[in-house]
Amino acid sequence: MGYIFRWVPPLVYLAIVEVTNDQMIAFLSITIYMVLATVVLLFVNFKKGEDEATRDLGTSSYEREREREKNQGFLLIVLASFLAIFSKSRSAFPSPGRP
Repeated sequence: MGYIFRWVPPLVYLAIVEVTNDQMIAFLSITIYMVLATVVLLFVNFKKGEDEATRDLGTSSYEREREREKNQGFLLIVLASFLAIFSKSRSAFPSPGRP
């Protein structure tokens, strides 16, 4: 059953392109799936899932918290790097109509 959700968005995209020959409308259909996925993720209790998954491994909550802090620091570095690269690339390519 889980595999059907992987195949539905591309099939809907293909059907819309075949019927309307408009890729922009088809792309909007994919965006709807992304919004729905985001809404579902808002209601997932990740803390409870982490506690259940690590309960049998014997890791303490202190160890898990230290690991989480380390991962958050890494994600912040990646995000800052991405933003720095993106801001430089935008200045290198001026928008049309501007000298």
